[in-house]
Amino acid sequence: MKTYNLKTTNSVNLGIIIEELKTRVTINEVVDKLNLSLLLNLQKTGNELQADCPTGHPSDNHKCFSIDTDENLYHCFSCGESGNVVQLVALVNNTGIYQATRWVVDNLAPDLSDKFQELEDGLSEEQKEFHKRSDLYELIYQEGKRLLYEPIGQTIINYLVNHRGYDKALLPKTEFIFWDQDQNIRQFLKTKAPHLSEQIDKLNLQGAFGDHFRLAIPYRNRNGMITGFMKRAHQPKGFTINGKPDIRWDSTPGLEKSDIFGLHRIRKEDTLIIVEGYPDATYFPALGITNIVALGQARFSDKYLDGLKAKNIKRIILALDNDGVGDKNSEEICKLLADSDIEVFVIDPASLSPTRIQMNMSKRMLSHHSKV
Repeated sequence: MKTYNLKTTNSVNLGIIIEELKTRVTINEVVDKLNLSLLLNLQKTGNELQADCPTGHPSDNHKCFSIDTDENLYHCFSCGESGNVVQLVALVNNTGIYQATRWVVDNLAPDLSDKFQELEDGLSEEQKEFHKRSDLYELIYQEGKRLLYEPIGQTIINYLVNHRGYDKALLPKTEFIFWDQDQNIRQFLKTKAPHLSEQIDKLNLQGAFGDHFRLAIPYRNRNGMITGFMKRAHQPKGFTINGKPDIRWDSTPGLEKSDIFGLHRIRKEDTLIIVEGYPDATYFPALGITNIVALGQARFSDKYLDGLKAKNIKRIILALDNDGVGDKNSEEICKLLADSDIEVFVIDPASLSPTRIQMNMSKRMLSHHSKV
């Protein structure tokens, strides 16, 4: 697997610039510069500005989208979109995080132009391609989320509700998307980003098992940039592909997992719950469990530890699957974190019945979290 170190030789990286923008640029300034008061018909309620969501989904009271001017954050109570000043620009302008950061610097923090230029000058050609690809991934995500709630996505909705037991009303608050056929995705991208036609033609959207999967989840790094997509079979027993049965997972080629899944959502929490399943870590935030991340099949690495430190995490709760691997993974993670300042609590995998892991785990996590 190829990964990309976004740091330059002078240690300027996108994360540093975004963190600086978050402390220096107010969300009010972004609202004014984007003319959102007019575009969204924002209404002031206390310290919040409310309106319909920029993503365009229906809203009964036209107040589902809230911009908190005190916290410098936004949140949509219908679709779950939330984030900081840079992410708001990405959402409204329908771009990736890299382009949104450039926009904020150019329009609201011009004194950081030299630092951003230093970042760009230090990027290799591979890293530049990574940023362009991430911007295209963001477009795929937005369109895929829209399609999931169209008739074409009904089969996927049925799987998530009937087989995984998820609440249909909460799914719009998650990042599950419908993954369209290869040719349809490319046609869509070329209408939205014609200036990236060359990158679109080269974009490899199919994983090892071809164009079979229609359910996908974006994998984001700690800054919110999509580094690739994980694809999940929407049939409970998976697909049979080229004679191989039970194929449940695939991913876009070159998917980077330099940060633990879901870390980008962590803002003020200092305690993380780590599960194995990506779908559960995608769904549980819609239940209000905002401090959940997923390990998946990846090994917990030093890179993950760097991300936890960057988010000022003080403790983690391991709630790994009861499948014979949970104990071993928990032990390895405890050893890796033994010399760190992060406390580790373990929910014994043997206490988690396989039939209760899906939905009842949320109650167990909340109960355990309240005691820490």
